[in-house]
Amino acid sequence: MAYCMVQISYPQDSIKAMAATPQHRSAKAEKLFGAMGGKLHRFFFAFGDHDAVIAGELPDNVTMAACSMAVPAFKTSPLPGMDEAMEAMKKAGAVSGYRPPAG
Repeated sequence: MAYCMVQISYPQDSIKAMAATPQHRSAKAEKLFGAMGGKLHRFFFAFGDHDAVIAGELPDNVTMAACSMAVPAFKTSPLPGMDEAMEAMKKAGAVSGYRPPAG
């Protein structure tokens, strides 16, 4: 299982619908995560660029991509653990010869 963060931006008509008829959106998200073989850990409403944020687990990156495709309001990002981050840092440090474009 891989941890992920899902940022949700609801369309205005969805926000109006929730204001008119309050809905427990975390139950819907939990059902979606379960159907995809994952687990929802926390669901937060947010103020700012996104309307809600989910912390959860999904089986793999392909499933994360599928989650974003299935629900267009979702922006799903993998959250690698420290061991994976260390491995990535070591691989990045081993890359030689790359030079960014110069302007």
